[in-house]
Amino acid sequence: MRRLLLLFFVIPFLGIAQVPSYYNDVDLSLTGLALKDELAVKVISTHSNFLVYTPEVWDALKLTDLDPNDASKVLLIYGYDDNDGVPKTDRSRGVNQNGGNVGDWNREHVYPKSLGNPNLGTSGPGSDAHHLRPCDTQWNSTRNNRKFADGTGNAAITGAFWYPGDEWKGDVARMMMYMYLRYGTQCLPINVGEGNPVTIDTDMIDLFLQWNADDPVSLLEEQRNPVLEGLQGNRNPFIDNPAFATEIWGGPQAEDKFGSAPPDTEVPSTPTNLQVSNAVVSSLDLNWTASTDNVGVVSYDIYQDGVLIDASATTNYTATGLASSTLYAFTVYALDAAGNISLVSNSASGTTLNSGSGGSSTELFISEYVEGSSYNKAIEIANFTGSSVDLSIYDLRRNTNGGSSWDTALPLSGNVVSGDVFVVSHSSASAAVLAEADIATAASTMTFNGNDPVGLFKNGVLIDVVGTFNNGTSNFAANTTLRRISSINDPSTIYTASDWDSFSSDTFDDIGTHTIDGENQGPTSEIIHEGYFESGLDGWTDGGGDCYRYSGSRSYEGSRSMRLRDNSGTASSMTSETFDLSTFDSVDIEFYFYSYSMENGEDFFVKFYDGSSWLDIGNYARGTDFENNGFYNVSISVDTSTYNLASNSQFRIQCDASANGDHIYVDEIIITGNTNRGNEARSVAAKSRNYIDFISALNTDYEIDETDTVKLYPNPVNSILNIELDNDYVSYSIYNMIGKEILKGNLTNRKLNVNQLNSGVYIIKFSDGENIITERFIKK
Repeated sequence: MRRLLLLFFVIPFLGIAQVPSYYNDVDLSLTGLALKDELAVKVISTHSNFLVYTPEVWDALKLTDLDPNDASKVLLIYGYDDNDGVPKTDRSRGVNQNGGNVGDWNREHVYPKSLGNPNLGTSGPGSDAHHLRPCDTQWNSTRNNRKFADGTGNAAITGAFWYPGDEWKGDVARMMMYMYLRYGTQCLPINVGEGNPVTIDTDMIDLFLQWNADDPVSLLEEQRNPVLEGLQGNRNPFIDNPAFATEIWGGPQAEDKFGSAPPDTEVPSTPTNLQVSNAVVSSLDLNWTASTDNVGVVSYDIYQDGVLIDASATTNYTATGLASSTLYAFTVYALDAAGNISLVSNSASGTTLNSGSGGSSTELFISEYVEGSSYNKAIEIANFTGSSVDLSIYDLRRNTNGGSSWDTALPLSGNVVSGDVFVVSHSSASAAVLAEADIATAASTMTFNGNDPVGLFKNGVLIDVVGTFNNGTSNFAANTTLRRISSINDPSTIYTASDWDSFSSDTFDDIGTHTIDGENQGPTSEIIHEGYFESGLDGWTDGGGDCYRYSGSRSYEGSRSMRLRDNSGTASSMTSETFDLSTFDSVDIEFYFYSYSMENGEDFFVKFYDGSSWLDIGNYARGTDFENNGFYNVSISVDTSTYNLASNSQFRIQCDASANGDHIYVDEIIITGNTNRGNEARSVAAKSRNYIDFISALNTDYEIDETDTVKLYPNPVNSILNIELDNDYVSYSIYNMIGKEILKGNLTNRKLNVNQLNSGVYIIKFSDGENIITERFIKK
């Protein structure tokens, strides 16, 4: 995986005459289609970095779409009400509450992939974050690929079309204009909106010109443009100056933000009073005094030992992933919207704690859940981080009756020192509970019952939970005390019943204290392997003819996954590279899969090679463990009390179906090694674990099914491009990245001479007369 160094900005309203330096080489005196072409050249030529759909687009949206008034949340396109109790109409949501479940946000292609010609896919135009926005998962499905049409009020279906809402229609218009400039005929406005063609350009419609004028550029749009310039290299000109649209296509006069004032060249003042505090084993906190600027400071660059590591929009930052007992030096620079950079701040240094100084955990976690008779309700929170923790950024929330949303937060306050616990109880609990309570309250959070999960949140993001969110009204802990087993020393957003000891109603004897295994030996985890299959097999071996690298909607992340079928033994399997696991106490393997057309009782299994033989560590059957047409998550832990973790260990995933049409699609494999669980860990802690969770269903009504796949090689190519594709596909067309068709013809054989093409990135489209497959290749 590539790691993006992500910068995020909170942009003040710039007003008129702030012409970004981005346009210094653009002739802004042009009008009509000449101006359109001039801006298109600029937008295309500066698009220097193409984001990977997963994880880079996720990471980008967590910066571009932050709520300008609350950096713990993102704004959701088409949303309008956070308080109506209907999740899909929410206007904002926790920045890390993304995924595929109800109550999550996902990535909305504002220009739908299927309306592009050819389909936008999940690379190139399909991963261009200028038209990708956070959106509630249900709202995203409701919009589907409906074309835009006019309306009033909040977002809604209008006839066969979609109205994005009064707040969002200007955003939509400017995104559609950008896509037209950037990708040309692949993203025509007339194909995505219902309106009248304009005279000068029949591919543009009056709907978007009207929306652009009616709904001025928002603070969120102002915020997105410089962030995306930093990530992709290019900007959306219609956000910088909506009047460009009027100058090109006519129509109602839109806001003219450009004037004759000189560009901003004033640098921000120097950040001062940089300090390092709150040292723990692997992190240090930084804070400093804010800089000032004639327009406004938008970001601070953070340097660690002279190397840029990140950026912050606020005057505080936590440096993580540090080595224990190590001295680090930090400096900070301030940046403004025009890209002016301040002088460097003072240098501040700090030393992380020794790993044996008493901390065994990386974060607070819920250590006890008391659901007794009457008002005997309590939650105990443990701190084994090695440092005192300020609770002001934490809160508790109840998921009433296992529904689809969290109730009102109960804020925490005060501090909890390392090695101690913090108890929150109902104010009418028994005296034995109240004697240990740090907070006693009758707030609704503390009226939970045995079917009400309780979550611990940090900065508005769930970090730990008792019970399964949105799991319905069935009881998981009625009249029960749950106590975290001593081998668990970190929080988890997935509730696992085996991680808790269960006691009878009104058991309070341990409230107020908690112990974990090997407190003085800080645990460490190391990611050994990550397999996403976007650019290759990522170290896995294709077992044979029934294992294939697949491209399509059955991939959990991105567009690629590994397809396994039939029951051909090794030929139906994928096998990892060799790992040296001899230094670990336990190893976790986690992956996602999708099942297609598996018959009832057909299964697949996970094997582990312990240095001498292959052992089954997981077996999953359709009808018992999973159903077809859904994404599932599997997590398996193997430890030294049960298995030999050898220096030449391997993992294998193998299909055991009955025919070529029965498929399992495996994606996002992460293997993690764990050490230092404590003196007793090897004998009593972290027994080998194996569980499977349903993640989400694939909406087969409108997702593209790319069961037929194409292989192009070599890629990049000099002259002859070899094609592996079903023989039914008989014609091809080649497009450049602005959507212009360059070559077309019939596939008389499976070799194409592309020597005449200029160097660059191209899209090739194959057709069988009914279906279309697209792929990207690079001409050297």
